[in-house]
Amino acid sequence: MKIYSVIPSEKPLRGYINSIRMLKSYFYIKNWKQIPRDDFIIDFFLDSGAFSAWAKKKIINIEEYAEFIKKNENNLTCYANLDDISDPHKTQSNQDYLESIGLNPIPVYHYGEPKDILESFLEKGYEYIALGGMVPISTEQLIPWLNMCFNRICNERGYPKTKIHGFGMTTRLLIKTYPWYSIDSTSSIMGAAMGRVYTETGELDLARKTIISEADKKYIQENFPEFTLQQLKEEYKKRLICNIRYMYKLEKELTENPPIFFNKQGELF
Repeated sequence: MKIYSVIPSEKPLRGYINSIRMLKSYFYIKNWKQIPRDDFIIDFFLDSGAFSAWAKKKIINIEEYAEFIKKNENNLTCYANLDDISDPHKTQSNQDYLESIGLNPIPVYHYGEPKDILESFLEKGYEYIALGGMVPISTEQLIPWLNMCFNRICNERGYPKTKIHGFGMTTRLLIKTYPWYSIDSTSSIMGAAMGRVYTETGELDLARKTIISEADKKYIQENFPEFTLQQLKEEYKKRLICNIRYMYKLEKELTENPPIFFNKQGELF
């Protein structure tokens, strides 16, 4: 399991985190001269940012996206297709174009699209497939759809036949239920911004809690000895560091003990 962090900058984390996996959207970094890659940024996933462009009523030029990928290919671990959540035919056209010029983008299958699209990706033998369009969908709605997806993705022993990435996969239940190869999450930064520190047993809400239990105080002292409780209450960046550390504990746990998915009921698609 790989967990990619979606954060505006890695600079506050240097010195506190050994290394980081980052996901960035081309839509926001298209003017960067070069994708960073060093001993700290060990893994870089490039998303097209098509949803952000759509929300802002902007258009991403496929040729310019391809040029950016080619210019930075040596520093990229992987990159996704320029998808269109409202038009699967356009998504496929972009996939075909990028492949025709020698690139290998990860194809994207969206919530609500015909299941034939996912099946075609699997039949074509793609080594890496992304599931997208999940961010605004409730967990209750996602479960039957993900069951449908992983019924096709996994073999009879419950192991995936290809690598699967989950865009915006932040729900702990879903992360631990399905055998993802990778996910990306804004949970670390969003939680930190709202005063939350993530722990193995749940969220510690430092913004709203006026009284912190002795157990929570002990947890903070043992896991974040360089920070005081008052610092975590007051400083967003320190909460972010704690949340990134938690994500990598979760990554380690799921790498060592990945979920096994057996056919489940609830397929409604």
